Amino acid sequence: MPFASSLIALPWRDRAGRFSPLKAAVFAATLIPAVLLAIALLRAFGPAAAPGLGQGVIGGPGIGGPGIGDPGIGCPALPSPLPPAGGAGIGGPALGNSALGGPLESPFGLGARPYTEAIHVAGDWAIRFLLAALAVTPLARFARRPKLVGLRRMLGLAALFYALAHLGLYVADQSFSLSRVAGEIASRVYLAVGFVALLGLCALGVTSTDAAIRRMGRAWRRLHALVHPITALALLHYFMQVKVDVTTPALHAGLYLFLVGLRLAVRLRFSPGILVTLVVAVLAAPATAAVEAVWYAAATAVDPARVLEANLMLDPVLGLRPAQATFACGVAFAGLAAALSWRGTAGRPASRDAGSGRRA
Repeated sequence: MPFASSLIALPWRDRAGRFSPLKAAVFAATLIPAVLLAIALLRAFGPAAAPGLGQGVIGGPGIGGPGIGDPGIGCPALPSPLPPAGGAGIGGPALGNSALGGPLESPFGLGARPYTEAIHVAGDWAIRFLLAALAVTPLARFARRPKLVGLRRMLGLAALFYALAHLGLYVADQSFSLSRVAGEIASRVYLAVGFVALLGLCALGVTSTDAAIRRMGRAWRRLHALVHPITALALLHYFMQVKVDVTTPALHAGLYLFLVGLRLAVRLRFSPGILVTLVVAVLAAPATAAVEAVWYAAATAVDPARVLEANLMLDPVLGLRPAQATFACGVAFAGLAAALSWRGTAGRPASRDAGSGRRA
C-alpha cells in the first residue's frame, strides 16, 4: 500500500529522525511540477498575460475538453492512434513539447486555454505519482532494499495533492460555482468516475498516519488495498476524458499492469529478480496493446487491428507506442532494481575475514 507512516513527520527525515538525502530528493521532485505549473499560471494570468488569454472559458468544455473528433488540447482533429510528432499530449507531451504538456513555443506554456491545460497537467501528475507509489513496494522487494518502502507515503500523498489540484483548477475554471461543478459531476459519467477515485484517495490520505495504522489494525490493510480499484477508476477517468488519442492513458495503464504483474509474481512465490521482471515486462507489453485496441474499438471508429499493428512497428518519427514504452519501462525497472541490489550488496561488510576464514 502506497500510504504509510506519519503525516506530521518532516518528509526529509527517516523514521529515526535523521536527515535522508533520498527522501529529501524525492520530496523536492514531487514539488517541481507544482512549481512549474504555478509559474505557468502566473505567466498566463499575471500582468504580462496577453489580452483575453484564459477568458471566455466559463461554460466551455470541462475537464473532458472538446467532443470526439474536435481538435483540442491533446486531441487530434481525426481519430487516429498515431498522433503526429510534436503534438501536445494531455500532461504527457510528445516529442518537442515542454514538460508541462504545452508546446515550447508558447509564450505562456499553457496555450490559449490555461485553466483547461492546467487541469490536464495536474491530473496527469496525480496518476504519475500514484503509479510511482505503487512501484515502491515491488522495487524494494526486487532490489532487496526494504528502506525504499519509506517513500510510499510521500509519493501517495503527492498523488493526492495533484488530484486535489486537478479538482481545484476545475472549480476555478467553473468560476468557483460549486453548484455548477456538482451538476457537471452528476451529469457526466467520466467526471463522476474521477470524483469517486478522488474520494478514495482522500480516504487513503487521511488514514496514512501511524496513529491511524495502529487504531485501525487489519482494517487499515483492507482499506489501503483499495488503492488498486482507485487506480483503475483514475485510469478509466483518463481514458474517458481524452476520448480520441489515448496514447498517454494507455501507457499509464500498461505501467499499472506491469506493476500488478510484479506483485502477482511475488504472490505466486517466484523469486524476485531480473528474469522475473523481464518476463512480466514481456507479458505486459501485449496486454497494453490489447487495452489500447479494445478502447479504440469501443469508443472510436478506429480499426483495432491498426492499433495492434502500430504497437508492433518501430517508427523513429512517431516514437514508441504504449506497448513498446511499457516494455522499455519494464527493462529500465529491472536495470534499476539490479543496480540498487548490487550497490546494496557491495556496501555490506564481508561476513567472513578474508585472511583467517573466520566470521568478522
